[in-house]
Amino acid sequence: MVRNLRKGFTLIELMVVIVIIGVLASLAIPRFTEASLKAKVAEAPGVLKGFESAYLAAVAERGVGQINQDDLIYKAPDASKWFSYSPVSEASGGTCIATASSALKSSLSGKTLSASYSAEMPGGGDGFTHTGASELTKLVPNFLR
Repeated sequence: MVRNLRKGFTLIELMVVIVIIGVLASLAIPRFTEASLKAKVAEAPGVLKGFESAYLAAVAERGVGQINQDDLIYKAPDASKWFSYSPVSEASGGTCIATASSALKSSLSGKTLSASYSAEMPGGGDGFTHTGASELTKLVPNFLR
């Protein structure tokens, strides 16, 4: 009686597994990079919301048209890898601008998101308006509301 002691995988079986892994990787990598970019861009709206809260607190305390930069209880982050922030508070209103750095993505470098306070909003009342480059706003769609 002859026993066949063949163990292991054939070359065809190994090649099929490698092809399957390659197809799965080609589908997953682009989705991962987009999700990673969305997570990085999501930093800016949170920081801008902090500016908005500080500015509205100053408006409640001092009144519209009486606020300068020293009245805000807000400090923009110094060490952000993805954005640089420049808050400006004047008697006429306050604006905070988030400018994307080249570390985020080279095609997004220099693009901005901003939050601007206006005492006379369309339709009455006061509040913040959000603007930004379309390349950034499509990554954070709730920002423009």
